Formats: sequence, C-alpha cells, structure tokens
Amino acid sequence: DLFHETVIFTYHRRNVLIDLPTEIKTYLSDLFWKSPDIDWIFPLDDAVQYSWLRSIEILHFRDEHAKSKDLECLIENNPNLRLLISSVEIVDNVELNSNILKVQNLISLEATAFTMSHIYQFEGRYAVFAKIKFDQSDIITLIDKWMNREIYDNLRALKIHGPGYVFQPEALDKYQGKQWSESGLPNKYPFDPKIQRYLDHEDGCLFHEESIVIARDDGKLASIYTDETSFFFWIWH
Repeated sequence: DLFHETVIFTYHRRNVLIDLPTEIKTYLSDLFWKSPDIDWIFPLDDAVQYSWLRSIEILHFRDEHAKSKDLECLIENNPNLRLLISSVEIVDNVELNSNILKVQNLISLEATAFTMSHIYQFEGRYAVFAKIKFDQSDIITLIDKWMNREIYDNLRALKIHGPGYVFQPEALDKYQGKQWSESGLPNKYPFDPKIQRYLDHEDGCLFHEESIVIARDDGKLASIYTDETSFFFWIWH
C-alpha cells in the first residue's frame, strides 16, 4: 500500500566498519518481522554505487540534474521498479531504446531530453512528459501509429505538456470520433488507485466531457483531449 504512514527516526551507528545504508538495512530487517518499505534519499551518483538496492518500487530523484546512464543502471538493478519520477532535467542523450522508456509508470517533469520519437517508443502503462516540444503533426502521428497498432500495446494513459501549440479540432475528423457523452463509456476513467496521485490525475474524470472518443478496427477505444499546452490520451482496455 503506497499510502502508508511515514516514520522518521534517528539512528545511532553500531558498526562503523560497514557502510551506513547496509547497516541501516540490516538493522531494520532485524527490527521488523517482515521486510519494511524503506525510502532512501541521497544523490543519484551515490545511489548507483549501492547495487544491492534491488527492491525499489518507487524511485523519485530530485538532484540538480541527472544522467541517463545512472538512471538506466538503477532501473537495471531494480527489476521491481514500477514508478520512476524525475523532477530534474536529464543532461545527456537518451537513446531511443533506453530502459527508461520501459518503466511501467514514468513521470518526467523536466522532459527536455525527450523528443516525440522517445514518446512513441514508450512501452509502459502510464506516462507524463512535461516541458517537451510538440505540434499538431506530432499528435496526429501518435494517433495514427496507435490506430495502426504500431505502438502502445500496454499503454493506459499518456499526458504530454509543452510550452504551447496550435491544434485544429478538425484534424481529428478523419477518425470519426464521438463525444464522450455519446460513447457509452463510464464517467470516470479507471486509473490505478495506487499511482493515480503520482500521475497528476487527481480527478479521475479529467476533461472527459470535452474529450473525443475514437475506435480502432479491433474495437479498442481511446479518449483524446487537447488544449493550448497539453495532450491527453487514454486507452480503454
């Protein structure tokens, strides 16, 4: 349960011959009858050094900047990672086949290192990319790729936020979409409650009244909403 109570305590070292994270982990394992949830807060460069940290499920880094290679190393060392939150800019090149794009749930609040080509390669379930440059043609390409079953086999919801762009609503006419009220869909999108608050979707029925619902030839539905700075894409499974 992600909504557990946080406990802060002071720890007095017992063994100065081993590194502090290892000592604390051993202490907590002895203290509790089952493995506790532990939040580690330290610089990303230091985190990479601790290869024994293999049970991280939520990783939120807030350094001044991050390097993609460090993130990829942490992801590789933590196969149970299910949510990656980045509040800082990635300062080096992110490869299109990076395992960052394979994390099940990804939030990048400073996504300047990503392009739309990266977003097309995302293989997870939920994603937020903020401060990324895109235009109407990028959005149409994304929708076309999904309609042709080229991308997003696992996707549930995607939000892209940028500095601003112009989107002509008639560009969606070719998909013969319906208004939400005509689609027969529920009034609330079924976001995963365990990660909803992290994905900036506090309101589960966000913009549903203004969104367009399109259908693929296999019967799968997607909801689309655009405004002057953002694009939202929900897929109904």
